[in-house]
Amino acid sequence: MKKKVVIFIDWENLRKEIEKIQKDKKCMHFNKTTLNYNNATHIMALIYSFIEKDDDLQKIFFYTAPPIDMDDNMSASVEIKPRIPQYAKEFLDNIVKQPYVASRLGISKFRGFDEGGKPIFIQKQVDMLLGLDIAHVVYNKLADRILIFSKDIDLVPALKCARTQGVITLLANIKEGFDMNSELMKHSDLIRTRSCENIVSYIASKMQELQK
Repeated sequence: MKKKVVIFIDWENLRKEIEKIQKDKKCMHFNKTTLNYNNATHIMALIYSFIEKDDDLQKIFFYTAPPIDMDDNMSASVEIKPRIPQYAKEFLDNIVKQPYVASRLGISKFRGFDEGGKPIFIQKQVDMLLGLDIAHVVYNKLADRILIFSKDIDLVPALKCARTQGVITLLANIKEGFDMNSELMKHSDLIRTRSCENIVSYIASKMQELQK
């Protein structure tokens, strides 16, 4: 019997994990060509590679913050405007058009420069939105399972909430990615792991299907 599953994705956390794996070259086939994190089709294939046969997908919630609008943020120096990536907006427009996907957007804030002169941006409200949506789903019995793409320890209260309501909590784990925090493991039911090779193979098969 299939189980209703809702997926929650902390995009900035997942994007940084992908970026780190590619930078460290932990898997030579897991590169910017085979997995471009600005390509909505690639990211959807990565997500679907974690879905199993007895999962009945209900919804995919995608959490991030849109790129900062320099015209609305006069506290930021004009000189950094050309250094803000514009691809992010196009990616967000594309990902939300995918089946089952709903976006939840926080706010991007400029926080100065690092030692190398690179502008620092932080996301606000994203964790709060994610936690509130998990609570809404579990209290309203909208899922039997929740699958979470994030290794942020701030999720622990939301995981506790889900488990007290009898919902199975699954953490998506890329084998070669960030280490899984022990607190997250303690307050989740299962870890669902895929290797980079598994993910790249799944993406390649999906891309071939689209080309037919």
